[in-house]
Amino acid sequence: MANYQHILLAIDTAEQSTQVSNKAAALVKQNQASLSICHLIENYLAPDFAHEGINHVTIEI
Repeated sequence: MANYQHILLAIDTAEQSTQVSNKAAALVKQNQASLSICHLIENYLAPDFAHEGINHVTIEI
């Protein structure tokens, strides 16, 4: 099995999101990796954040 350093989790409101999130959490634990989460929202017009900083959130798993 590969040794992952960083896992990107893209989720939406689908029922499978919980299962996918649990799998990502297990991979993070197994590999002592970092986790980034991208929440996808369909048909959402977001304001332009190009000039603002990106917020980082630390989640203990």
